[in-house]
Amino acid sequence: MAKPLPNDLRLRLIDYVQSGLSARSAGRKLSISASAATAIVKRWRTTGSCEALQMGGLYWRRIEFLLKRCLKSMMTGVKR
Repeated sequence: MAKPLPNDLRLRLIDYVQSGLSARSAGRKLSISASAATAIVKRWRTTGSCEALQMGGLYWRRIEFLLKRCLKSMMTGVKR
């Protein structure tokens, strides 16, 4: 799995966008793919943060939680 882009590169991308460039052209200047550049800018515009999200871990904890809840409801006879 690929590693997330470093935060300093993300911040430089945002600086270019704030100075008037589009996400794609700013990404081209920094050798970032167009899809990655637009995703970072979209996240920054919606949340105000351009930091990478956590990778891994959350998915399995969620499944474990759901399995435990399902097993508990099966043992007590509660239907959901």
